[in-house]
Amino acid sequence: MSREQKSDAGDEVVAVEAAATRDFIPDEEFDRLFPEHGKLRKLGIKPSAVFEFAKWIAARGWYICEANEGPMHSVVFEPVKAELNDMLARHFEIDLDKLGAEKPALLAEVQKRLAAREP
Repeated sequence: MSREQKSDAGDEVVAVEAAATRDFIPDEEFDRLFPEHGKLRKLGIKPSAVFEFAKWIAARGWYICEANEGPMHSVVFEPVKAELNDMLARHFEIDLDKLGAEKPALLAEVQKRLAAREP
């Protein structure tokens, strides 16, 4: 599975994880154990909403572009050659590799705390 496929499949999962764990792991402990997920949780937005907006833009044939100098001092707009997921991660200073590495431990911690709640 490509990184793009993994991130598309995981975006909503990450959002659910980051929101749902508030019930199981206090903020301070969460941020210490899972710093990249903590950054997501602090954003207070739903990453899936951002991606839905990006899909809406793409469906209309619109692009995020950068302006470059063209011939005779003109401006040429060229599509940015980066995935939206990567651009958002850079903007919010989230390391996607670390985020992915935290995921198994986060899920294990939530499962452990859920099991402890069961009678």
